[in-house]
Amino acid sequence: RARGSGSPGTGESGSGGGDVPHAHADTAVLSPMIEHVRALWSRLEGNVGWMDRDGRSDLAGCDPDHWNALEDALAESLRQCAPVQFQAARRSGLAVPILSFGRCVGSVACLVAGRSVDETDALLAVFADQLRGVERQTQDRFELDSMSEQLGQSYEELSLVYKLGGGTNLTDGPKEYFQRFADELLEIIGARTLVALIQPPKQDYSQPFIAGEGLGSEVRTEAVARYVLQLASRTAGPVILTNLSAHPTLVQLTGGTDRSMLAAPLRAGQSVLGVIVAIDRHGRDTFDSADAKLLNSVAEQTAGFLENRFLVQDLNELFIGLLTSLVSTIDAKDPYTCGHSQRVALISRCIAESLGLGINEITEVYLAGLFHDVGKIGVDDAVLAKPGRLTAEEYEKVKEHPVMGARIISGIKQLRNIIPGVLYHHERYDGSGYPEGLKEDAIPMMGAIVALADCLDALTSGRTYRSALSFEAAITELTRPEEKKFSPAILHALLECPANTLERQLQAAQSENRSSQPIPSIGWLQDY
Repeated sequence: RARGSGSPGTGESGSGGGDVPHAHADTAVLSPMIEHVRALWSRLEGNVGWMDRDGRSDLAGCDPDHWNALEDALAESLRQCAPVQFQAARRSGLAVPILSFGRCVGSVACLVAGRSVDETDALLAVFADQLRGVERQTQDRFELDSMSEQLGQSYEELSLVYKLGGGTNLTDGPKEYFQRFADELLEIIGARTLVALIQPPKQDYSQPFIAGEGLGSEVRTEAVARYVLQLASRTAGPVILTNLSAHPTLVQLTGGTDRSMLAAPLRAGQSVLGVIVAIDRHGRDTFDSADAKLLNSVAEQTAGFLENRFLVQDLNELFIGLLTSLVSTIDAKDPYTCGHSQRVALISRCIAESLGLGINEITEVYLAGLFHDVGKIGVDDAVLAKPGRLTAEEYEKVKEHPVMGARIISGIKQLRNIIPGVLYHHERYDGSGYPEGLKEDAIPMMGAIVALADCLDALTSGRTYRSALSFEAAITELTRPEEKKFSPAILHALLECPANTLERQLQAAQSENRSSQPIPSIGWLQDY
């Protein structure tokens, strides 16, 4: 493709290309044209030979007695980049250079045997005119090939930018977003390594994502990106680094001054959210302004994505904070179950992790445990805080809370996926539960997980009518052979949880009346 016209150097900002491409003579392009010329002049007993700009000659079909004279004339024509007349064995010849975009890409010579001086001069004039046509064809061919390559390159670049703009959404994590463009960008600009270093706003840490060969270790690659981030954040656009001697730190990290780098800051307004760094072009060429322009386009798209994602994350944290306050208010209605929802959420998350669920599913199970009793907001305080056992009528009122909770959750779009955990957390494997009396595999997995977590916390929490069981005693109670109320697979997953770790988390939550772990973001947002 056409390369940019800016001469790269330390700290140069990339600018768009657009200059005429320099065509490089290629035997595959010149050879068929010259063979055509050779065939025409052979009918007139002319000897045609040619030499490319690297000094390789082709004298096929020429009289061996003429080879030295032909090669000398061709070489001199290349050196002077001008026509050269010569003689060989009573024949007259002319060597004519072939120019393409002002560069001498080869030379073609012809020896003719005219019957007179005038005839010889006329033949050589025709030969020279013919080569002017070859020259034009050669230049057109190189220009066409270059334009074709440039169009192909531009298509790849536009395709990449379009993919980023139209194919991304806020369900993507930073890693997924980086993988969406990393391999294609590496191929288009010919870089050996690509690093995206993301710096969340108001945070003192950053997260690297690396594609390609790297620099020996992730730590070293990240360190290089951190240093380049400082350089790139001082500029409005991309930066090309071709001589690292001015940056001893980079020389030490990369092991030499002959590295080439291209960096584009991830700017969102006045903030810099990170940097994308391309390191080392294949073939030891430097990056150019066309590469800088493309990388800057990708950086702008990435910065926009990250800015929106961080804003949504802030809203998500506010949303979860408000809901957590609501849960705490509900738990506070019953002094005997204060902190219950947070502990159920912890146990539910542990079971989900033991089952090998994905990060989004684990988060949703955690939230289902956190909000499983939200329906109790519609239950009379006197019933919830009653010190003794409930009457049958009171118990029926309490049994309405899963349905009421599901109704509340259904009005919150971001929480609709956790409805099964809220609605079915009182269903039992043997069919003795409520509100629908589901049994065995008819109970959604999320509901089965929260049901077991809810029961485990109830057993380990004190009530007026019974004392709290120890963690070990509660596990023994739940796993009695005659106990058929919980899914065997979910019970097995609970037993596979690290008991000491889970018990410590529950004790911390019990003492603090809140989870010792940060509230996770909703499924479509992952923490950095």
